[in-house]
Amino acid sequence: MHLCTHGYLIFDVDFCNWISFAVNTLFDYHFDSKKKSWIPWQRMVLPYIHNPEMRFNNIQVPTVESTRMGWLLQHLMAQRQPALLVGDTGTSKTTMVQSFLQGQDPDCTMQLSVTFSSRTTSMDVQRNLEASVEKRIKSVYGPPLGKILFVFLDDLNMPQVDNYGTQQPIALLKLLLEGGFMYNRGGKPGRKDLHDLHFLAAMGTTGGARHKVDSRFLSLFSIIHVPFPCAESLLSIYTSMLSGHLEVFELPLSRGYCERVFREDLKKLYLQLGVDNKPTVFLINDSFIIEEGFLEHVNNMLTTGNVPALFSEEELEIALNELREEAGDAGVGVRKKEVWQFFMRRCRDNLHVVFTTSPAGDLLRLRCRSFPGLVNNTGIDWFLPWPHEALLQVAQSFLGDSGMVQEDLMPEVVQHAAMVYHCVEQNSLLFEQQLHRFNHVTPQNYLDCLNTYLHLLQEKNQLIQGQCTRLEGGLRKLQEASEELNELSEKLDEQKHELAEKAKACRTLLEEIAINKETVDAKTALARRKAQEMEEQNGVIAMEKHAAEKALSVALPALVTARLALQNFEKSDVTEIRSFAKPPRQVQMICESIMVIRGYREVNWKAAKAMMAEPNFLRLLVDMDCDSITQNQVKVVKGVLDKLGTTAKDMASISKAGAGMLRFVEAVVAYCDLSKEIKPKRDKMAWLEREYKRSGQQLESIQITVDMLQTEQDRMGDRYEIALKEEVRLKEETQLMETRLDAAEKLFSGLSSENARWHKELEEQCTRQRLLVGNCLLTAAFIAYQGPFTWEFRSKMSREWENDAESRRIPFSQPFQPETLLSDNVETARFGIKFLTSAIFEDGWRLLFSPLSVCLFVCLC
Repeated sequence: MHLCTHGYLIFDVDFCNWISFAVNTLFDYHFDSKKKSWIPWQRMVLPYIHNPEMRFNNIQVPTVESTRMGWLLQHLMAQRQPALLVGDTGTSKTTMVQSFLQGQDPDCTMQLSVTFSSRTTSMDVQRNLEASVEKRIKSVYGPPLGKILFVFLDDLNMPQVDNYGTQQPIALLKLLLEGGFMYNRGGKPGRKDLHDLHFLAAMGTTGGARHKVDSRFLSLFSIIHVPFPCAESLLSIYTSMLSGHLEVFELPLSRGYCERVFREDLKKLYLQLGVDNKPTVFLINDSFIIEEGFLEHVNNMLTTGNVPALFSEEELEIALNELREEAGDAGVGVRKKEVWQFFMRRCRDNLHVVFTTSPAGDLLRLRCRSFPGLVNNTGIDWFLPWPHEALLQVAQSFLGDSGMVQEDLMPEVVQHAAMVYHCVEQNSLLFEQQLHRFNHVTPQNYLDCLNTYLHLLQEKNQLIQGQCTRLEGGLRKLQEASEELNELSEKLDEQKHELAEKAKACRTLLEEIAINKETVDAKTALARRKAQEMEEQNGVIAMEKHAAEKALSVALPALVTARLALQNFEKSDVTEIRSFAKPPRQVQMICESIMVIRGYREVNWKAAKAMMAEPNFLRLLVDMDCDSITQNQVKVVKGVLDKLGTTAKDMASISKAGAGMLRFVEAVVAYCDLSKEIKPKRDKMAWLEREYKRSGQQLESIQITVDMLQTEQDRMGDRYEIALKEEVRLKEETQLMETRLDAAEKLFSGLSSENARWHKELEEQCTRQRLLVGNCLLTAAFIAYQGPFTWEFRSKMSREWENDAESRRIPFSQPFQPETLLSDNVETARFGIKFLTSAIFEDGWRLLFSPLSVCLFVCLC
């Protein structure tokens, strides 16, 4: 399937709606075919296991990049597709390939690494390949059967280009990758087919001593770009390596932490120093000194290296027993005193105490007098005030790395931050001179100010961005609602028009059904009349047929008897008559009568003999159709019989066959006489049957027409039902659409008044976002520095800061009020509910004055 540009855009939008990523791009995920979901590469990164015996340059820390590259290489090699890694120096191309190769099964694979240089020739490459394969059959070479040779070509684009514009090693490899063979150049000419080779390569980007590689050769590889590791990966690498050498030992401060708990923590520290033999830095700052008794223990640690009576006898005995064997191995001795000295020496050797404190005020001076070990047994690193250049560089480093301050405002914001720090220093001196109150400004305050600034800038920017997104979404929804209303209105008009057409079609179809029903009813009535007529005709035909059959029943028995008599004749009887040269007159007359009945034109004895000579003469007489005999023939036969004047009995004395023929002729004549009488009845019956048949055909035609009309009627009824249902559906949809349109119009009319307000609020939010740089900068300075000052000093410093920001063209709200940035109307109202007045809260030192214990009530709530 091919997508156009518009199709790609639609696919991107639909894909983003279908799946949302918590990290940057799709490349940070892979699709798990088993779970049918997208899994971050981060979940596939194996944990780093530190090996203390491994050399530093051999350490490999798994990262997202190395895991992703290993997965790609594994699947490419499974398809026997050569892979080429391209990237700048220091992107760990070689390390990732080597890590992949080390993960292969040594029983099934072999490895060959060839590092190219500017002097590498095709013969060098061929020798390396030939040395790693063995002959199988004839010209086929490869690694040992059952194994695969991975060939890694490093610095692929280093070989020199010859006078013909080619790189000889590349030309050899192109032949090998395309054809799977190379020519023997060391002896007898011939070719060598190399099987079971998988190629991997790596090279830097073109430039310097690295040359451009033939694109036809590169087309044989799957090329993968290797970028420089991201900051998270670098942090993971160095954190993993340092974690193998360093371990954080932190004393957990909590509510109720006292000197007794501090001594328990010191026990763990000394066991770690003496028993586990772990070098440890014990870092203490002045905020950790909850009780002055802590410093007594620290002073002992600095002066003697020991905390008196730290362990009980049982605890000490357990610790010394664990060290007794090591002390003996060290040649110290195994007695309790000797092991104790060994333990303390280890603790002093492994312990390094770092105490950080502020020199402000008299607290440090008093502590040094009370605990001289803090001065006598330490090396003091005195941090002098930061110069102006240091303040600028620190601010530039903090703010520049965040990417949250516009580049054009960055120099002015940095200068303003340094100016504010110097301003607070100057006002602190005035504060001390005028009110004899001390305020110490340290670089930590400066860092807190910068951190607070970034925190506020990020928090408020996200808040305003969210509000802008919400307002833009609301305005966009209003616009979409307006467009949808127009579309719905147009669709409603179209549906109403369609509904009217459907109703008209239903009415037309109903009229056609009514007309067709009248036709069907008329044809059905005609069919019923025609059926009744046929029933009457059938009765008349039955009566006539019965009368005719009754009349024929008189003559038929004699005819049947005569025919049966003929069937009983023997052929010899007929032969006897035919043998007469001149037969008796009665026999001749009977034979001539038969000739007349059969319709012979020539009636004489010769013709009679010829008639009787026919093979089936008697069968022809039996099967003769008596109804076809004419009245003239009957008349002639009657005349012959009258002249004959002989009975069948008399004829039997003359000829047996003649007597049978006489009875047959008499029966035929009698049948013909009776048939003459019933012929009108039979003709009438035949006419009635013909009429009945014609009526049946007419009835059948009418019935077919009725069936066709009824089928059409049913079809039209079905069409009417469908059309009626469609009309009902359209009517319901139209009513529902009208209801929705009415509700949408009411909702839209109600929200239309918000349109102008939302536009105005959106403009205000954009303005607030533009002024955030200055507002957050002034607010962060207010939080970090102005807490100890009185209202007069605060107002004076705020005016100086605002003037400086204005002179540097840093945008901020005028007049500037920090409480508008630090709280909102909802929070202020919540303060009132909790019986508190509106106040400004700062983000540094939380100090609550509540004579009536109202704050305690609020905290408990």
